[in-house]
Amino acid sequence: MNVIFEPSLLFISDENWKDEEKQDLFLEHLINHLEMIDRFDICKVWWTDELQTILIGNPNMHPWYGSDLRNPIIVAISQKFYNRVDIISEADTECQVNPNLIITYTNQFANDHFLKLVHTLIEDGYNFYLCVGIENRLTSPNQYSFFCKCHQNTLNPILINSATNWFLYLDTISKKYFPTSIEDFDDKFKKAIEITVNCNFVNSVILYEYSFETEFKKSVVNTERNQTEILKNIAKRLTLTTPQAQADGSLQDKAYKGKQKKDLRRMRITQGTRVDYKLFESEKIIIFVKYFDEGDYDDSL
Repeated sequence: MNVIFEPSLLFISDENWKDEEKQDLFLEHLINHLEMIDRFDICKVWWTDELQTILIGNPNMHPWYGSDLRNPIIVAISQKFYNRVDIISEADTECQVNPNLIITYTNQFANDHFLKLVHTLIEDGYNFYLCVGIENRLTSPNQYSFFCKCHQNTLNPILINSATNWFLYLDTISKKYFPTSIEDFDDKFKKAIEITVNCNFVNSVILYEYSFETEFKKSVVNTERNQTEILKNIAKRLTLTTPQAQADGSLQDKAYKGKQKKDLRRMRITQGTRVDYKLFESEKIIIFVKYFDEGDYDDSL
C-alpha cells in the first residue's frame, strides 16, 4: 500500500511562509514524514503529472519557489520526495471527501487535482495511507472518506496525522529488518529494535548505547524461530533500568556469579532460549554477546 500527500502537507501560503514559527512547523512536519518513509523504506508516494506541474509551475507555491530551493533543508525535502514518487494517471473528475479538507495554500487547483488522483484510486479499488498537513489532522476515531457518484465503493484511507503515527503500522515490517547476514546486521537490527520499541513500548526510550559481538550476530542470523520474541525482549531490556529488568518476570534478568564474569548477565527470550550480554552500568552501555537456542545453554549461572 502506498501513500498520498494531502496538498497542505506540501504547500503553504505566502502569509504563513512569512511567519517564521508557522514556516518552521510546516517544514518540520513535512520532513519528518519523508524521513520516516525513507528510513524504513515504507512505501511509494502516489503523485500525478498535473500535481507536478502545479508544484514546479509558474506561479509556484512555497516552499517550491526557485529562491526557496537555495535552502539546504528544502533541497533535502525535494530529494527525499522525488526519490519516493510514483506517477499515476488522474481521473477526469474530482471525487468528494468528508469531512472537507481545509485549504490554506494559494492554488485551489492543487486540491482539485488531489481529488482527481484519489478518484483514480476509487476506480481501481486501491486503498492508501493519507498524510495530511497540520490544519487537516483529525482526532481518533475520526477519519476521511472519499467517494463519488460513479462508483459504489468508498475509500477510508489510513490517516497519518504525524510522522510518529507510522510506528502504529510498522510492526509488521520489523521482521523485514531481521538480519540475514553479518554484513548488514547492525543497521537492520537497530532499525528493527527502533520499530519494536515504538510499536510495543510506547512512551519508552532506549536508555543504553548498545552493540553486538560477532558471536551474537552469528547466533542470531542463523535462527528462524523466535525472531519476534528476540526483538521484543531485547527492546524491552534496553528501555528498562537494571532493577526494573531484574524484577520483570518475562526477562528473568540476572548476573553471572564470579569476579571474572562480573559484567556478564543473562536474560530470557522464551521458555527455552536466552541471551547473554555485558552491562557497563556507569557508562550506560550494553553489549550483546550471544543468543542461545533451546538446549544450547546451562542455566546454572
